[in-house]
Amino acid sequence: MRWRVADLDAHAAPAALQYLYVSLSNLCNAHCSYCDVHSEPPPVRAAGEPDLRRLFGEAQELGCRLVHFLGGGEPLIAETFPIAARVCRELGLGVVITTNGSHLERAVERDLSGVALRTVIVSLDSHLAARHDQVRGLRRLHDRALAGIAMCRRSHPDATVVINHVVTCDNVDQLEPMFERCAEIGACAINLIPVKDRPGAEMSGDRKLALATDMPRLRRIAEDLDLKVLCSDRDVADFARRSQGQPVLREYRCVYPRYALYVDLPTGKVHPCDCTVHRRPASTFELGDVWSQPLAEIWAGEPTRSLRDILISPRDPGCKRDCDWANMQANTMLLERVP
Repeated sequence: MRWRVADLDAHAAPAALQYLYVSLSNLCNAHCSYCDVHSEPPPVRAAGEPDLRRLFGEAQELGCRLVHFLGGGEPLIAETFPIAARVCRELGLGVVITTNGSHLERAVERDLSGVALRTVIVSLDSHLAARHDQVRGLRRLHDRALAGIAMCRRSHPDATVVINHVVTCDNVDQLEPMFERCAEIGACAINLIPVKDRPGAEMSGDRKLALATDMPRLRRIAEDLDLKVLCSDRDVADFARRSQGQPVLREYRCVYPRYALYVDLPTGKVHPCDCTVHRRPASTFELGDVWSQPLAEIWAGEPTRSLRDILISPRDPGCKRDCDWANMQANTMLLERVP
């Protein structure tokens, strides 16, 4: 599948809710070296079928056509995932999944039959199985992820396969063989996610600058492999410049929450995207609570309208300066996959 950059206008009037991000739980079976999910408290509330049917039904009434299951934790180990998939199938909602791949083969075979699976995003941090499993803290994860991708391509040949690749100081020099592995397994695109604020894993400032210099060459390699890289050369240059305290070359204008909302079901909290869950002040980014409010009330509410205004203004609500291409470009392209 050929991807095209979404033509979404941050200045336009709010569109219908098109895309709903959902975390079913914060439980995960991996122990990634750069992730702190296991330091989070356990789920406050588990959503049952009536909750999911109400939430997805309300989203559909607002115009939503895609539900994206993501972390939090690992969505495919959540007890409610089979229920959530069935509700999406019955309502005719398309599904996107972000997963570590450990249970993808089982989910495709058992839970996703008949589901309109649009995109599967699988995390792979190395082309080397042993290295990937070491970083993720789960044995045989690499092989299980590849088996899941193969099953997905057989059962849902129209689904887009994207690889999330966390870039660290240890694997940044291995992007070329990683691109080759992505092409081998039939991935359509790779999303490069740079580690930030993790001493020992984050690239040095000099290495970020070197990556920015090398990106045109790496992009040509990807193009030859028919692999889309979900960032521009300018994105990478801006990332390197920010690490040096230099001004960026372009302004990031966030298209959220004009088209999408993120729901953290363990707490019921609604945010503009999954990247703002831990942003402060919470009063800026917590837009409502689905356990006590209809989704339509949150979508049209003052917190959501106020944040929309801030995001298209020169003001920074506390997320623009820290937002990188992995958030902006990849999420915007996912919106473009809305049928």
